[in-house]
Amino acid sequence: MRDIESVVRALAAFPYRGSIRADFPDNFRVVPAAEKAVICITVHEDIKTVVVRHVGYAGSDWMVSVQGRLT
Repeated sequence: MRDIESVVRALAAFPYRGSIRADFPDNFRVVPAAEKAVICITVHEDIKTVVVRHVGYAGSDWMVSVQGRLT
């Protein structure tokens, strides 16, 4: 859990980490964290904000979860 929290905190200084996912709206990115976690974020440059959309762990189907939240 500490590793995941550390990655989330680091997003304040380095928000453009991770892979851009063009199949999702709003500058959606997926950032690896710890050994088996992913953090799904959107970066809003205009208001200097990073929104954590989802934190998935150990093979959870984060894509389905996020799609439900974005629609």
